[in-house]
Amino acid sequence: MVLTGLLVLLGACSEAALGAPPQAAEEELKAAFLFNFAKYVEWPADIVAERPSIDLCVLGDDLLHDALQQTLRGKVVRDKPIGIRRLASAQGAAGCHVLFVAGAHHDDMPGIVALVQRHHVLLVGEGPEFLAHGGAIAFGVEDNRLRFDVDADAASSAGLKLSSQLLKVARHVSRRDGGS
Repeated sequence: MVLTGLLVLLGACSEAALGAPPQAAEEELKAAFLFNFAKYVEWPADIVAERPSIDLCVLGDDLLHDALQQTLRGKVVRDKPIGIRRLASAQGAAGCHVLFVAGAHHDDMPGIVALVQRHHVLLVGEGPEFLAHGGAIAFGVEDNRLRFDVDADAASSAGLKLSSQLLKVARHVSRRDGGS
């Protein structure tokens, strides 16, 4: 039932975005995915309890930040409002639940991972190199459709548990033990 809801929402977002300009449509889809990632990730209980909102942060992608503002206004996860923040640097990421790192910052990934890992932040970016640098979820395009890949170990290293429902809809899930 939960998986069906996730698939229906993502499908509806895809259809709604068809009439938008290509870049805007992609950003709206990413916003929908980020919202669903927040719904299907389990943070340590104290991390959720101590913060007034579930914060989705963006480092280096103004279009995605704007799409998040428009798409997720008034949305709630775990009885908490969604907060949207644009970051000028990774230094402000400690208070985020989800951090999207734009491609321009991929060279900074070792520092970003070291900074946010102890704060239980889900790192999301783009391309297979993002996962190789320590990210947990990476967007990619396949057959003109937005997909995502998951590095389950990166999420686990950040103290996060990814729902099996989320893993089922990923294009690829990698684990150090060789599972996929």
